[in-house]
Amino acid sequence: MPPSRRLRPVLITAISLAAVLGVTVGFAALNGYHLLRVASDEMAPSIQPGDWLLLGPGEPTRGDVVQLVDPLDPQRTVLRRVLAEPGERISFSGHQPRLSKRALKHAIMEDHDGEMILMENNAWLLAVSLEPTRFHAEPVTVPAEHLFLVADHRDLALDSRHWGPMPTSSLEKVLLRVGRSDRWRAMVFRPRQTVRPEIPQLPYQVPEGLQGARPRN
Repeated sequence: MPPSRRLRPVLITAISLAAVLGVTVGFAALNGYHLLRVASDEMAPSIQPGDWLLLGPGEPTRGDVVQLVDPLDPQRTVLRRVLAEPGERISFSGHQPRLSKRALKHAIMEDHDGEMILMENNAWLLAVSLEPTRFHAEPVTVPAEHLFLVADHRDLALDSRHWGPMPTSSLEKVLLRVGRSDRWRAMVFRPRQTVRPEIPQLPYQVPEGLQGARPRN
């Protein structure tokens, strides 16, 4: 492959990042906009460590990613995705969410390092473990001015399945992501198969050191 072709993705990423930095400088006089460099993989594979995010004011809706203070560690901020809005009833059986009795559609993208990469709701990616699960979350109706938040890496991080819905006043919306592309989001890639809600059965694992927050089996 010619060197110019190999360098093209790097140049595109660099130019995109420069554009975002330029936009952010332009917003410097406005309150509430800032850049964030992603450090954790709790939102992988949709948002990867090393990605840059532009955060600012806005009203989050389903599918949006938000930043909030970790309810279990006030010294830490985390990223989570909005999955249910006020008035909606949400429940989980294994990895599978149901919104007001309607299961969100999942498509299998690929097996990857002991995990399965899924596309949820035809919109965003998530990672789940390949082994069976016994995790079941009690149904929750999201109250007014709250949102139900989940991690895209469903078996790595805690979220509203443990905290409950979070007030919208505590959330900051992610407006733009700049980072490397991946094969799962390439235009030429097609899901391997669409799965029914009960397939596959996948586990829920709580990170070490958080056993006190472990859900009931």
